[in-house]
Amino acid sequence: CLRKARRLQPSLASARAGLAWWNYASGDSAEAITLFSEIVDDRRSAGEDDAMMLFAETQGDRIADHESKEVWTDRFDRAPGRVGNGWTLDQGFGPLVDLRDEAVYIQGQNDRGGRTRAFQKLPPERFIAFSATLTVGPDAKGTRSGRFIGSERSKSGGESQITGEIVISRSKDGILQVRVQKTQTDDEARFEEVVGPRWDIGQSIEVSIERVGRDLDATFTLYVDGEPVAEGLECDRLLSSRVALHFGAFVEGEAGRRADLKIDDVRVVRRR
Repeated sequence: CLRKARRLQPSLASARAGLAWWNYASGDSAEAITLFSEIVDDRRSAGEDDAMMLFAETQGDRIADHESKEVWTDRFDRAPGRVGNGWTLDQGFGPLVDLRDEAVYIQGQNDRGGRTRAFQKLPPERFIAFSATLTVGPDAKGTRSGRFIGSERSKSGGESQITGEIVISRSKDGILQVRVQKTQTDDEARFEEVVGPRWDIGQSIEVSIERVGRDLDATFTLYVDGEPVAEGLECDRLLSSRVALHFGAFVEGEAGRRADLKIDDVRVVRRR
């Protein structure tokens, strides 16, 4: 019907818009964008406020934005041993990071205070969202477990210094908390309790971090089991930095405390 309408009246914008969406739904995004672009070009003379031109322009942009994204997953369904697959491990504080039983485990006793991590890296402009299923095991004693996204710089001696970071975690007392560190000297960055689903020992829970918006005006939203627990979080360091973003899971605690965290079903949405 749409093709017949266009043959009868080639300039009919509604027929071209319908055909554009038909092509998109059929898997031909390039043709859809072309048809929307033709509508925009043909109707410029109608003025900047022309409803059909604005509609076509917006829909073309939406499709182009959607096509620029891809989803990367890691189910850890491979042989036990080295985690691999682009993961970086930071395990200099006692607990070890191991791949077994189709999941990654951070387990062991802290021999000094610090954070043990497993994380991925992406340029800031490519990151959109990251989720993973976390399970705090029964051997966890006095440690904090959770997810983070941050920007870091290297110091002398090979150590890293955080220049900006957003953390969502389960405290050692089982409380769901969030912290936003906007600069490397942000002394006011404290963990704040947030309302959300319970996170009990042994409970598998999905924790997600999503970038909302484009460029330097973007903010971050944190989800627990699909429920937003913190929205509109701002951290310019994560948007303007020229160094790669680090994002992953962590366990931290003082010397003598034990870590027990399982990580599974990782999903990353990123720009191509």
